[in-house]
Amino acid sequence: MWKVTTLFVRIIIMLAVGLLGLELARQAYFYPTIPAADYPPPANREEAWQQDLDYLQTYVALNRPYTDETRAEALALINTHTTNIDNLSDAELKLGIARVVAISQNGHSFARISDLTRSEGRIPLMGRMFDDGYTFLWAQRPYRHLLGAQLLAIDGHPIEEVIDAFRPYSGAKDSFFRQYVGWYLETPSLVHAVGYAENPRRYTLRVRPFGSQELIEIAVSVSDTPPPVVSAQEILTPMEMDGWEGVWSQRPLLPFFLQDWEAPFQAQAIDAINGYYIRYGANDDVGEHSITAFNKTVAAELAQHNYAVLIIDQRGNGGGDYTRTYDLMRRLPELAGEQTPIYVITGPLTFSAGISSVAFLKASGGEQVTIIGTEMGDHERMWGETSLLTLPNSQLDLQLATGLHDYKNGCHQFPECYWLDFFMNVSAASLSPDITIPFTFEAYVMGQDAAMNHILEAHSSDSAR
Repeated sequence: MWKVTTLFVRIIIMLAVGLLGLELARQAYFYPTIPAADYPPPANREEAWQQDLDYLQTYVALNRPYTDETRAEALALINTHTTNIDNLSDAELKLGIARVVAISQNGHSFARISDLTRSEGRIPLMGRMFDDGYTFLWAQRPYRHLLGAQLLAIDGHPIEEVIDAFRPYSGAKDSFFRQYVGWYLETPSLVHAVGYAENPRRYTLRVRPFGSQELIEIAVSVSDTPPPVVSAQEILTPMEMDGWEGVWSQRPLLPFFLQDWEAPFQAQAIDAINGYYIRYGANDDVGEHSITAFNKTVAAELAQHNYAVLIIDQRGNGGGDYTRTYDLMRRLPELAGEQTPIYVITGPLTFSAGISSVAFLKASGGEQVTIIGTEMGDHERMWGETSLLTLPNSQLDLQLATGLHDYKNGCHQFPECYWLDFFMNVSAASLSPDITIPFTFEAYVMGQDAAMNHILEAHSSDSAR
């Protein structure tokens, strides 16, 4: 008997050692150690940028979305910038670095945009791209009359031309790029660097004030007080920012999906249609909020009640750990019942593991699942599993990606596919909206949630019967 027990223990130990080795290999492959930037203190500006551009080659070596051709293109661009440092402004060099990263054409690979604008100076206005145009949502008090104004031109150049000029500096899907384009537009030196502003410290904006057909032009300069760093989601919500006012203070009614914006997870019954609404603001724990506990609550609620409609709102889910929602997303069609329509609301800020969650649900539910809203922030085939590399002198943070995910066809490419995908592999085909519902400033400022309204209208007659 003791021989059998000993053999069993040995097998368990061997399995444990094997699993530990596999985990260490996974960590080493997908989260590689980034070599230190071992340079002496630079003697001058030129040497500082030379060191940054030299270290940038490490990024190009580690960031896996590059092909052989695009990696060679990126290295050639680094060489070009290195030989022209004295002829380039800091803003032009920063954009050059962003271009090197963007050549990899991957949404998870980017130069952090707040770092690009740090020390460059921004104007006293902050806006966001809606589906009906770029609109200012926050302003320092002398410019509060521009809250809700739509930006139409910079120094006489139509705003879409200026936006197009910045497109080469982002490798992200267009839907995601446009959510963060304001950081470029509101930084005169960057607009000047791409040739669309006459001065790197100021320019003239043409705007249409809210509720007016009149066009006005106003000169603005770099603010002495830099704006706070806020995300494209946070900028929509009520916040206290010293010296700044938001459009929400004038129009305090928020759309449904933003009304409980401080809670990362939300679930509630929608009595008007006998529906159940589930919102994810992340794909992982947030502070004291446990996503595991939330998932259990959702599963228990669906097991106890027979809802006629299920709504999964992923518009604010920027990602996290996809394993935290895999089981629930795969079970939702069964929990809801095969006759229950399931709506998934998506938008450009649905990103990374948020996209994974949508893929898991769509693959499980098939035609039972309807995606509604606008395009998500990345493609079905994307590189994730990210790490940060920081340039030593400019302190630009560059995010690199090392693990491939393919939710269109399933990920089968070894070793590039993230290894957990071989156990959680799905083929969901297209994840584009089945029903496109734009997110407009007009709806936002009136407190209307067009996607939710569409669902309510589609099923209000069903609940009345």
